[in-house]
Amino acid sequence: MNVVSRIHRFCKSLLRQIHYNVAVSCEQQNQKENDLADLEKLRVDKWLWAARFFKTRGLALDAIKGGKVELNGFKPKPSKTLAVGDVLSVTQAHRQVKVKVLIVSDKRGSAEQAQTLYELQEEILNQRKPTADMALVGYRNKGAGRPTKRDRRQIDNMEW
Repeated sequence: MNVVSRIHRFCKSLLRQIHYNVAVSCEQQNQKENDLADLEKLRVDKWLWAARFFKTRGLALDAIKGGKVELNGFKPKPSKTLAVGDVLSVTQAHRQVKVKVLIVSDKRGSAEQAQTLYELQEEILNQRKPTADMALVGYRNKGAGRPTKRDRRQIDNMEW
């Protein structure tokens, strides 16, 4: 009897564990479906960050406020919601892109995952040759403007 009762108890505990695992699995599946349902719409700045157009949400926010982003032909506010099928035009320093939103996600993943979020419709690269005035940040003609530290030392060392 002792062996039979042990087997009976073991089977009961095993069945309880199976029922628990099934219930937890169903609950997790329902949670995932709810999360996907919640993400039918998402803030534009969050999506731009998740799609890797900008390194931080703050940069995405500044670009939207600065008018560098268009949503369906209009300049949106950062809190404007984005849905599947919307068309975004993003102007960056090195390029202009026009994309169609395929997936709405607020999770930032790898570059490969980010490319699945949108369909690239148009891309214009801004690869202009730098002009002489834009060549170097510290460039100036000799003698023009304020004296440099080196110039100042030379002036101080001059004997009058």
